[in-house]
Amino acid sequence: MSLFQGKYRVESARLRHWDYAGAGWCFVTICTRGGECFLGNVVDGDMHLSPIGEIARQYWAEIPHHFRNVELDSFVIMPNHVHGIVIIKEHAAEDCRDVACNVSTANAACNVSSAAAKSAHQHMSGISPKAGSLSVVVRSYKSAVTRYCRQNGYSDFG
Repeated sequence: MSLFQGKYRVESARLRHWDYAGAGWCFVTICTRGGECFLGNVVDGDMHLSPIGEIARQYWAEIPHHFRNVELDSFVIMPNHVHGIVIIKEHAAEDCRDVACNVSTANAACNVSSAAAKSAHQHMSGISPKAGSLSVVVRSYKSAVTRYCRQNGYSDFG
């Protein structure tokens, strides 16, 4: 463990030089805030999902409907976390619908005229999560579950 701003923190389990936007199989763990058991409880060795856990399961299973380049393998919902294997397939050129995928198209679409503005746009495009990448898939999933909870009276979640 290392210190950040005077507090201990766990080092990232990510591989430093792995391209998480590229194709591959990734084992993902997503934990609830504070480790709270929002997703259900284990009773006599069986997992019983809460209503939030049911939504977490449903939304996880629907991920491939929202990302053409993603498949899912095994996953499990636990009381305070989700484990799953996410398979990112190769992107086809036509899969890229986001104008940010092509900097020259994005610059034209955004009417970016000055060299400084183009440079700033290219920099932001370069560091932004790529469409269909693991980070975008996980962020979208977490956002959808949180949005559902907020809209359905689960104000403690998120």
